[in-house]
Amino acid sequence: MKTKLNLKIYILLISISICFTQCTTNKHLGENQYLLSQSKISLKGEKIKNKELYTLLKQKPNKKFLGIAPLYLGIYNLAQEGENESYLKRIGEAPVILNYRLARKSASQLELHYKNKGYFDAEVIYNVSTMKHKANIDFIINSGDKYKVNKVFFNPESNNEFHQHIQSLITDTPIRKGKPYNIKTLESERSRIAENLQNQGYYQFNKEFIYFLADTNQLEKTVNLTIIVKSIETNENGTTIQKTHKKGVVGVVNVHLYTNSTVAFKDTVSIEGINFIHSGLSPPFNLNRLAEKIIIRQGSIYNKSFVDNSYQALSELKNFKKISFEFTPLNSDSEKDVLSADIYLIPGKKSLIL
Repeated sequence: MKTKLNLKIYILLISISICFTQCTTNKHLGENQYLLSQSKISLKGEKIKNKELYTLLKQKPNKKFLGIAPLYLGIYNLAQEGENESYLKRIGEAPVILNYRLARKSASQLELHYKNKGYFDAEVIYNVSTMKHKANIDFIINSGDKYKVNKVFFNPESNNEFHQHIQSLITDTPIRKGKPYNIKTLESERSRIAENLQNQGYYQFNKEFIYFLADTNQLEKTVNLTIIVKSIETNENGTTIQKTHKKGVVGVVNVHLYTNSTVAFKDTVSIEGINFIHSGLSPPFNLNRLAEKIIIRQGSIYNKSFVDNSYQALSELKNFKKISFEFTPLNSDSEKDVLSADIYLIPGKKSLIL
């Protein structure tokens, strides 16, 4: 009985929605404007149902109740002209008006999506069909063949320790001859190389220093990849200076404990080589327990995983609303930077005594 009642309600809502739409389709449309009724993506003559591709479209038709009728558009159209703050407009949905510029942009996004997956010859065209005040857009994809990796090159400017590290990492790269080209794989490889170098001491390095140059062979449908690693650029007196990547060695570890104390002076307590700097007559926390959570030590090579693990351990105490790490060079030579590791701990409103 309940099922029959629900079915009747659905039929009633659909009927009302269709009535709304048919009666008021062109209510908010100007001359030569069309309501976007449908967007379809097809490949090799078949409609694509991949939701990921439809998220790339810059314009989407009005939502349809049960996939049949645009109920919310019908509600919006019931509002009187000039009623900008109408309740019906707030709960309804404004008409999606066909925009040719956005249609071109959608086609470009679809084409870029396929090129990033290795279909370098991909082309996307779109056709617009109109009837009365409605428009349909068909996006037609010609993907072409998928390109495969032929070779991966890395030609460093020198054979120093930094470039040797990169060379060893590339030896184990998943990007190999015969593998399909995919931009996501390259992004993952950039992150992998950067993470490994950060864990080996190169504290200033990140994936933005790495990029790939792709040289395609259209006849063989292959691509040669060259890995480029950029130097550090600094500006000194208006001149851009190229600097090599160097390892960081921790010279000192300072933990700054912020409190609500009104005492002006600061005191420092050293435990296990860590300097705890605090204001007030006594430390606000159990410093021995804090020291257990921090695995960064004086004299150790910078290691990003140590920073992440220390951050996680301090966060699990649930005493601090903000935890931040800063690494600043104290002095340098040709091979390394000696760093000051500063950890800033700002307690929350209800900090517990550890």
